[in-house]
Amino acid sequence: MALHGLTVSPEGFMALFKTEGDISSNLVVAVQVDCTASEASSPAALTLCQLFQDIDMAGFILPPDSLSTKYAEQAALQLEYNDTVYDFDTSSPWLRAQCSAQLPHLELFKVVLRAAQEGTFTTTSNQVGESLLFELHCLRSGGATGTLSNVVVSKDVSSFEAVALSLRYKQAKFFVAAEVLQKGLANSRSSQRVLPALGLAVFPEAELGERFPLWKSKADASEQAARVTKTITASAEASALEGALRVAQERGDSEAEAKIRKALEKKLSDTIPLLAEGPPTAESEVEGQEEEVEREAVPNSVSPGAAAVAAAVAATTSDKTANAATAGTSDFPEPQESRAEEQLKNLRLILLGLDPIISN
Repeated sequence: MALHGLTVSPEGFMALFKTEGDISSNLVVAVQVDCTASEASSPAALTLCQLFQDIDMAGFILPPDSLSTKYAEQAALQLEYNDTVYDFDTSSPWLRAQCSAQLPHLELFKVVLRAAQEGTFTTTSNQVGESLLFELHCLRSGGATGTLSNVVVSKDVSSFEAVALSLRYKQAKFFVAAEVLQKGLANSRSSQRVLPALGLAVFPEAELGERFPLWKSKADASEQAARVTKTITASAEASALEGALRVAQERGDSEAEAKIRKALEKKLSDTIPLLAEGPPTAESEVEGQEEEVEREAVPNSVSPGAAAVAAAVAATTSDKTANAATAGTSDFPEPQESRAEEQLKNLRLILLGLDPIISN
C-alpha cells in the first residue's frame, strides 16, 4: 500500500492509504492519527503534513533516532557508561544522549498493521486504535562486522509513529493484514467515517470524496510546496534588486536606477499570480493592503509600468478581501508567507516613489 493522502475529519486527523494489486486496488484504508476534530493543529498532524511534503524537521515528536530508541526499549538494551551498565528502559534522557552512539542502526523497510491479539503490545497514543498492532520490520546493522539481521519493533508503536516513519524511510512499504481489511469492509456501510474499536475505516475509493471531502493528495501537497518555494525565491530575488536600487539612487546613477526599476516591475508582476494562488491573508493584513492601495492613488511620477502593476495588485487585493470573508478553516496548513508578501508590498511602494514599510 502507499500513502494516498491526508485529511481532517470530525473523528480526528486521518492518513489515507490506497491498496495495490488486482483484487483490492480500489480500496482506501483510513488510519486515525489523533483525536483532534476538524483541524490539523496537533504536533502529530503538523509533522505528517511536513513529511508528506518531503520536509523532515526531526523535531521532538519524531527525533532522528526514533526507530533505534523504540527498538532499544523493546529489546531491553543495556548501556555502558563509566564502567557501569544501565538498562536503557530506565535510564535518564541525559544518559541516553551520552550513550547514543551505542544504539544500533535500523532501517525500516516494512510496516504491517494487524489486529492485536491478547497478550500483545498495543498502541497507546491518544487512545487511538487500541485494538490495532503496528509492526515495524527493520534491518539492523551488526556493528563492526557489518552483518544485517531482521528485527520487528511492535511495543507501544502508535499510529502516528507508524505512518510518520513510513514517510521518513521512503523505501518502506505499508501493509494491512487480511483480517483487518475484512473487518473494515464488513462495516464499510456504516454511517461512521471511522470505526471506534479499530481507529480506521476501509471503503471503496469511489467513496473517498463523500467520506472525507477535505482530503488532500500527494499532488496537492507537491503543488502547495512548489508555490511557496516560488514565492520565497521571488522575494529573495526582489530583495537583492531593492538593495541594488538603493545603491544606484545613492550614487545618482539614473541609467542603472531605470534598469533596476524595470526589473523590479517585471519581478512584481510575475509574482502577483503566485500570491493570488495562495491562501487568503488575515484580516489585519487585508486592512493594511487596503490602506496601501489608497496611497497608490496619490500621483507621484508613477511610470506606466508601475501604474499597471499597482492596478493589478489592487485587483489582487480585492479578490483576497472577498476570499478572506468567505474562506473556511484550511485542513492542510500553508507555511507562513507574511515576510514574502511584505517584501513585495515594499517593492510596490518603491516603484510608486513612496517609502517602504519598516518592520521589526
